[in-house]
Amino acid sequence: QLLAMSTLLFLTTNTSKMLLHTPVFPKYYPAIIKLLAWHPRTLAEEVLPIIPAMVGPSSYAELFHTLLDLPLTAAFMEQYERPEEPHTDAQMMRLGLDRMPEAQRC
Repeated sequence: QLLAMSTLLFLTTNTSKMLLHTPVFPKYYPAIIKLLAWHPRTLAEEVLPIIPAMVGPSSYAELFHTLLDLPLTAAFMEQYERPEEPHTDAQMMRLGLDRMPEAQRC
């Protein structure tokens, strides 16, 4: 994770140079968005300025749909990232899950 964070910091610092000399943003935007989905609260400020750099002729439609799905994806990943926290009954019912299998209920 430290390497990914350092790479993101490098990309945000050198955005204009990277746009002139490499196709790194349109090519690797899925990895950047995935990193944002894993750490939405910490990385939002770093990723927002480089989103326009990710848009390219071949990536704009897919990037648009990925950004639309991002809040739901981030919430899902954040909720299930912490297995040490037990899920409440309300959460289990909302997901359609039961704590006790049918065979054990009587």
